Amino acid sequence: MKMPKIPTFPPEEPADDISDGGPELVHDDDKSLPPRASLTRRTVRTLLRPVGLLVRYWSGPISNKLLLLVCVAGIVVGAKELIPRGWARWTVSHTRHEAEAGDAAAMFRLGELYRRGESGLPEDARQAVRWHMKAAEAGNAESMFALGRAYSDGGLGLQKRPALALEWFIKAGLAGNTDAMNALSSLYREGKDGVVRNDTTAVLWSKLSADAGDGQGFYDLGAMYEQGGGGLPANVFQAVRCYQKAVKSSQEEGKTQALKALPRLGY
Repeated sequence: MKMPKIPTFPPEEPADDISDGGPELVHDDDKSLPPRASLTRRTVRTLLRPVGLLVRYWSGPISNKLLLLVCVAGIVVGAKELIPRGWARWTVSHTRHEAEAGDAAAMFRLGELYRRGESGLPEDARQAVRWHMKAAEAGNAESMFALGRAYSDGGLGLQKRPALALEWFIKAGLAGNTDAMNALSSLYREGKDGVVRNDTTAVLWSKLSADAGDGQGFYDLGAMYEQGGGGLPANVFQAVRCYQKAVKSSQEEGKTQALKALPRLGY
């Protein structure tokens, strides 16, 4: 029994290129190139075709130019609105992912976003406290200070609790946060919020802050040298030296105060 003859199909025709109305041509010089180089040249040609179309369209009637300008303006206006929103959403999503993975710095950033109501998040004191607490427990000094400040002034919906504020300030200061060091120096220097005045401890925290390069620490130390406060002997030379270091620092408040103090001492 004879088997029926299986029909053969002609080879598939190359698809027409709809961009210019004709099939894609393979140049002779492409055949002599290695496969990867040939593919690269073809890719470049493909990417440049829209540019050629735009050039031809622009070289046409004035109505073409006006239409292109309107399209470009629409794209720019839309991008100015959409890009910041997209970036904000990505920032929150990325920060939350890192925070939930245990990154203490990300926990702090998320707490600050909730505190300020930024990047599309609502202002939410409860969430801010929650994430700052998580960050502080994970060892983040900035969140420790944020909690100390909140308990000190009753911020973030928390009741004023000076003892807790002092506890968090000390933890933050020992962890290297200079804002907490300056706050502790002020508390012990002035003896406020239930803290017993202690000049030696005040000087210690100011010196620690200054050693870390903080301008407020340098200014506070200079003020104590100028006035002979905090148990330090009055020493104008040391005061000027501290003020000058405060001016060179990046901490704006201490720098501003030092700039006002130096003329008073003739500098």
